Amino acid sequence: ATLRSTPDATLSQSVADAWQKQLHQVEVQLPNQQLQDAFYASTAYLLMARRENGVYSGPTSERAMWVRDAAYLTDGLIESGQAETVKPILLALRSSQLPSGRLPYATEPSGAPRLPLKTEWDAQGEYIFAITHYVEQTHDQAFLAEMYPSIALAARYQQGLLKGTRIDANLNTPLYGILPAGESAED
Repeated sequence: ATLRSTPDATLSQSVADAWQKQLHQVEVQLPNQQLQDAFYASTAYLLMARRENGVYSGPTSERAMWVRDAAYLTDGLIESGQAETVKPILLALRSSQLPSGRLPYATEPSGAPRLPLKTEWDAQGEYIFAITHYVEQTHDQAFLAEMYPSIALAARYQQGLLKGTRIDANLNTPLYGILPAGESAED
C-alpha cells in the first residue's frame, strides 16, 4: 500500500540515491566520462550478480557459483570499494570444500557441489588467491587466521596433484611437476 501511494518519481529518486551511495565507495576520475560511467555500471553489475551466499557469472544467466568466477568477481568487488560484500562469498566457498581439500569447480545455490565433479584443478589456487587478496586489501588478520586451515588443506590437495605428475615416467618431459590433465581450459 505504501509503494502504491508513493509517486514514481520519489521511488525512482530513492533507488537512484541508494545506488549512487553504494557505487561511489571508490571515486574514479577519468578524462572520458563514458569510461568513468562504465566503471560504475560494471560495479553495479558485480553487485547484482551476487547473493549473500555467492557470486554468479551474471545476474540472470547462471545460478551456480564457479570458484574461477568468484575469484575474479570478488577481486573486482574489492577493488571497487565493495570489500564488505566479499567475506560471505569466501565463507560460502569454504563451506563447499571437500574433506580432501578439493574445491568443487562449481556449487549449486544450495551450496552442494555441482555433480558430476569434473577433473578441473584450478579451483584450489583461485580460492587461495581470492582469500589472500581479500586479506591483503582489508588487513583482516582474524579472517586469515579463521580461513588458514582451509587454505592449507587446499594447498595440500594441490600438492598431491602435483606429486602425481612428479614420477619417473615424466622426468625430463614438460609433464613433470605440472597439474594433471583436466577437463577445463583454465588448468
